Amino acid sequence: MLKIIIPAILLSFNSFAGNHNQYGDCTFGSTRIVDADTIGVMNIKCVNNGITTYSHAYETKLRIRGVDTPEMKSSSVCERVAAKEATEFLENLSSGKKIIIKNFVPFDDKYGRPMVNVYIDGVNYAQIAIEQGYGYQYNGKTKQKIDYCNR
Repeated sequence: MLKIIIPAILLSFNSFAGNHNQYGDCTFGSTRIVDADTIGVMNIKCVNNGITTYSHAYETKLRIRGVDTPEMKSSSVCERVAAKEATEFLENLSSGKKIIIKNFVPFDDKYGRPMVNVYIDGVNYAQIAIEQGYGYQYNGKTKQKIDYCNR
């Protein structure tokens, strides 16, 4: 019996962790801006075809798909300044507006965070951030080398 249970558990975990199917659109409680490409949400619940596929009552950090922005913890002072500006841009842009999370995929970035598309009043945030110069197109692979002191 044990030989059957262990492979079944491993198979179910591996299919969940490595599965890049969308886990649905999500509802959530409060939102916290972590930085310009990561948000924290409370009480997230994702539904796909009427079935709850993901649910947590504690804060879940979500990586915004399609954009990379400067890092707050960079060793470069110029990058930290650019990160603060980009984060403030997202805070101001989203303040008091309707935020929608779509295409939730758990464990999808290199740090194990879920990847999502974020829409602010119906507009894709990644697209806005790129157009306004706060980030660049990012597919989760190699990051661009940017000289934030001379841009």
